[in-house]
Amino acid sequence: MAQRQLPMFPEGWTEVTHDLAFEKRDGSVTYFYGSLPVFTHNENDAASFKMITAQFWLCQTNGYRPCFWCNAHQC
Repeated sequence: MAQRQLPMFPEGWTEVTHDLAFEKRDGSVTYFYGSLPVFTHNENDAASFKMITAQFWLCQTNGYRPCFWCNAHQC
């Protein structure tokens, strides 16, 4: 099991899991795995929100961690 580093996420970020967080700023939503940005979309873009949350769910439940860039043949 990986050891967490402090602070987990900077102020203003919303923690989703111990590894995943997001931040809303200037009309954009950015998702972070640890401290690395992995995806950004407009806060009104429902299709991108659905796609990235499905990708996070698929990667988490299939044991791909992190695999935010895997294609349909891998996930």
